Amino acid sequence: MGILKNLKRRFGMAKRFRGGIKEDIVKEVDKIAQRVAEEEIEIEEDIPEGKMSKKDFLISKNLHERPNSHMAINAWEEYKAS
Repeated sequence: MGILKNLKRRFGMAKRFRGGIKEDIVKEVDKIAQRVAEEEIEIEEDIPEGKMSKKDFLISKNLHERPNSHMAINAWEEYKAS
C-alpha cells in the first residue's frame, strides 16, 4: 500500500509542476534576451599607431582559434608593449 501512495504523491507533484514553471522561465528568458538585444556592444581596443589589430596579430601567431587563452593574451600584451 505504501508504494501506491508514494507513486500517487509523486504523480501529483509532477502534475502540479508540469506547466507553470516552464512558462515562467520562458517569459523571463525572453525578457532578458530582449534587453540584451537592445544594448549596444562596443569593443574598444587600445592599439598603438602602426600596429596590427588584435585579430590580425593572433592570426599571424596562429593563436586565433583561442583568442582568450592565457598564451594569446600574454602574446597580445607583449606586442602592445613593444
